[in-house]
Amino acid sequence: MSTSDLTPPVHPEAGSPPTPPPPPAVGPTPPTGAVGQVPPAAPGQGSSAGRTIAILAAALGGLVAVVTIGGAAIATVDSANSDSVTRTLDVDGITELDIEAAAGTLDVAFGDVDEAVLDISSGPGRGDWTFDSDGDTLTLATPDRGWFDNWLLGGWGSGSTRATLTLPQSLEGRLDAGFSLAAGRLTVDGEFGEVELVVAAGDLAIEGSADELSADVSAGRAEVELDGVSTADLTVQAGAMVARFTGTAPTATVIDVSAGSLDLRVPEGAYDVNIDSSAGNVRNDLESSSSSDNVIEVSISAGSVSLRAE
Repeated sequence: MSTSDLTPPVHPEAGSPPTPPPPPAVGPTPPTGAVGQVPPAAPGQGSSAGRTIAILAAALGGLVAVVTIGGAAIATVDSANSDSVTRTLDVDGITELDIEAAAGTLDVAFGDVDEAVLDISSGPGRGDWTFDSDGDTLTLATPDRGWFDNWLLGGWGSGSTRATLTLPQSLEGRLDAGFSLAAGRLTVDGEFGEVELVVAAGDLAIEGSADELSADVSAGRAEVELDGVSTADLTVQAGAMVARFTGTAPTATVIDVSAGSLDLRVPEGAYDVNIDSSAGNVRNDLESSSSSDNVIEVSISAGSVSLRAE
């Protein structure tokens, strides 16, 4: 037996503490940032605001697409229906004419036709016009497309309406007529009995003759050139009116201007002019005579009135 086989094993002494495990390896020291530096946001932080912006952008883009497509569709329809539309109406028994124009351009005249003829040459809503008779009155009204079409889609390719109303020559001088303009342009050429003009906006021009005239301009402009007017009632609340009477001097003219301007031209002669002015400006270049049978009454609270002879 060898000596190594007889050597007893070595045991830890009683009461000695166990050997602790080795410490973990120490990694490199991270770089020190600037004082007060905000650490990077954790994943997901700010994603809610990003999603909100993305949703709003998508919604706005969708609205623009809808409007663009809608405007293109309307433009396509108008292009496809570019042919003019002609409508006719029997005028037997007609003694009055009532016209309401809300947009576009409308021309009214007398011509060599047997019936009233309405030619609508351009613009949307060509089939939506009111053109009929009620008893002894011929009625014509332009279509009103409404706020949405006019503002949002109407300006994206929809053309303005243009039309002509031709009345039989046999009716000239036999009709009393009322013309109302809310927007656009209305031109009238012909001979009438009593004429009533109402202009809320736009431009109205009438030329021809009339026995009696009533004209009210609340905005816009009216140009009147009529022969043979005996009585006239002219009101301007805003806007402008230019009225020229030819032939025999009118016997009774009443003028009321609360704003805007009125330029009245009458045939040569003496007039009894009476002016009531609280404000505004009146220029009277007429020959004045208190004994004249041709009386002009002027009331003005603002604006201007000009009276001249031609």
